[in-house]
Amino acid sequence: MNAVHKRKFVMDLAWKMYGTPYLWGGDDPLGGLDCSGLVVELLKSVGLLPLHGDWTANDLWERYQDKVVDKPAYGCLVFLQYSNGHVRHVELCWDDEISIGASSGDRSTRNIERAIEQNAYVKFRPREGRGKIKGFVDPFKVS
Repeated sequence: MNAVHKRKFVMDLAWKMYGTPYLWGGDDPLGGLDCSGLVVELLKSVGLLPLHGDWTANDLWERYQDKVVDKPAYGCLVFLQYSNGHVRHVELCWDDEISIGASSGDRSTRNIERAIEQNAYVKFRPREGRGKIKGFVDPFKVS
């Protein structure tokens, strides 16, 4: 599968994850996903990450430093940061303004009931106003 087909496959699969509950530390579409769990599972599905392993949002940022891009595009990863520069969140860019990601939960979101209380699930949202962007990477970019 070439990079174009991998990108389309991942984004089609991401769309199917819409509405999956947020679960802190989650990496299972049936049980719940956190932000990095969603991205990791999607990238594993096309061989862009090894089948075994787990990565935080910050780990993904560090792993893909050779694929940093200036502008967001379909399938790129967007990373949000804390004031100290540490990555706190990752999502997939749907276009130059909208991204899809597992959001609105926190460390207390450990079950479906809490996710419902917090309105925490995989959702589409504009990136504007959601925090400081650390940067964008294109995991499909051929080096």
